[in-house]
Amino acid sequence: MKENYPEICHDVMKGEVDLFCCPVSKMFASTNEMALQYEQKLTAVGCDFDEYSRMVSMTDGARRFLQDKLTPATIVYFAFGAEYHQYLIDDVAVLSKLSIPLLMVIAFQPRFADSFRKKACALLRRKLPTVLGNFTAVQRKAMVWN
Repeated sequence: MKENYPEICHDVMKGEVDLFCCPVSKMFASTNEMALQYEQKLTAVGCDFDEYSRMVSMTDGARRFLQDKLTPATIVYFAFGAEYHQYLIDDVAVLSKLSIPLLMVIAFQPRFADSFRKKACALLRRKLPTVLGNFTAVQRKAMVWN
């Protein structure tokens, strides 16, 4: 996993910032739209998906695209969840214990139930202010998921 998804600080896109500034219902609707767009984009660069939006193959070009710093982080979160789908489970009991990056991965996976993904979005909205309050801007800039 670490070889395929190295610690790269992807540029933050305006749409990604907007995603975290809207109500959970709008955030959820946006993640649905984005997931469809991301699957199409990844298909165009060399990924194949099954009927459940799980990745079944990837070309070297697609891998380079995902490892490019200019690729939006949300596409990388979607791809990670689609590629390593066997490691993601929809267990509400552990959801609140997950990290912000894993919550992002889950929010972008259309194969999970809407209620589970909405809960992931709500937890993201709760956890992000905690990060903002407990870390300086310099520390946050150095965070991998930034």
